[in-house]
Amino acid sequence: AFNIGSSNTLVISGDFQGYNGTTRLGTISGHSTGTSNLTFQGSGSTFDELRFTTGLQTLTNLTLNRAGTLVLGSNLTIGSAGTLAFASTGNLQFDGQTLTVNGDITQAGSGGLASLTFANSNLVVAGSGSLTALPFCSGCGSIELNNVFLQRTSGATYTWNSTATIHGTFNLVSGVLTHSSGLTMANLSTFS
Repeated sequence: AFNIGSSNTLVISGDFQGYNGTTRLGTISGHSTGTSNLTFQGSGSTFDELRFTTGLQTLTNLTLNRAGTLVLGSNLTIGSAGTLAFASTGNLQFDGQTLTVNGDITQAGSGGLASLTFANSNLVVAGSGSLTALPFCSGCGSIELNNVFLQRTSGATYTWNSTATIHGTFNLVSGVLTHSSGLTMANLSTFS
């Protein structure tokens, strides 16, 4: 297990090799107040499941600057002063987890968010101010989400340009949703 101390950054430029040559990231501790940073960069497209220690699941910045899909094995919160950055073609898959972004989301490459199973796959976009991007993975298959909460204050605009199916609740608490492509509400789901 790795512990990223307060106000520190862990930069992963290669693969962690475990048994049988399988990439294993293990458990990483962020910080309870969101003052840690995690960056994936370099070449290669191999990621494995990333788990955070319970209670230490907050990062200031998470940057994906390489190919592949990073799978979250636990909930994750990006702090209000931070950024979830898709700087390359890498994706963040959060099947069965809650991803909360209180800071910004940026997309310099073609990477984005992915959720392929809706059971407990929740997206919360909170915090305040404008949101640079709300990117979803275009080559990951069908995006399936349980609950989505868009609740940024200060007049946020959410531009949703991806195909996705909502199976639980889509809750636009505050702001403006601009939708241009394939948002589907499954049977018995709600929009509020």
